[in-house]
Amino acid sequence: MKKFLLFVTVVVLAFTVAQAQFDFGVKGGLTMARINLDLQNNISADFQYGAHGAVFFNIGKGLLSFQPEVMFIQKGVHVNNMQNDDYAQYTLNYVDVPMLARATIGLGLVDIYFNFGGYGGYLLSSKQKISIAEHLNGHSYEVTELNDWDAGIIIGAGVKVLSLIFELRYGQGLVNVSNNTENYQDSKNTYLNISLGVQF
Repeated sequence: MKKFLLFVTVVVLAFTVAQAQFDFGVKGGLTMARINLDLQNNISADFQYGAHGAVFFNIGKGLLSFQPEVMFIQKGVHVNNMQNDDYAQYTLNYVDVPMLARATIGLGLVDIYFNFGGYGGYLLSSKQKISIAEHLNGHSYEVTELNDWDAGIIIGAGVKVLSLIFELRYGQGLVNVSNNTENYQDSKNTYLNISLGVQF
C-alpha cells in the first residue's frame, strides 16, 4: 500500500510539473564574501573573492513566480593585520539551495525582477591560507571547528534582456559558521553575488 501511494504521489507531482509553466536557466559569476567576526584592534575582516554557479527554475508566469535553485558558492573571509603583511584567507565551499519569490515587471523585451527568500546550505570543503611573520607563507590547511550547515535570507534584483540575465544578490547568514562559540559568538556568512546567465 505504501509503495502504491508513493507511486501515485510521484505520478501526480510529475504531472503537475509537466503542466506548470516554468523556465530554467544557468548562471554564474563573482562572489564577494566575508564572515562577521569580533576581532582584536588592528585586525580587519575583509571581503574574500570567490565564484558561484547555479541551475535555477522559474515556476509561474506574470508578476509573481517561484524560483528554486541549486548553487555552488565560495564563501569565507580575508583577515588582515593592519600593522604588517600578516593575513589569513579562509575559503568555504558550499552547496546552497535558495527558495525565492520573484516579482517581475515586463517592459517588452526587457524584464526587471526582484528576488526575496531564504536558503539552506551544506559545507562541502574548507581551506585556510596563512602568512604570519614570514612563516607558513602561502601554506594551506583545512579549517576545523566549522558548522556543516548554513541558512539565511536573500534579497536581489536583476535584468533580463531576451534570454540573457544580469543579477545582483545579497545574502545574510543566520547560523554561526564556527562551532567555537566561546571565541566566536557571532560568526555569520554575508556575501554579494554578481551574476551573468541565460534563462531558457
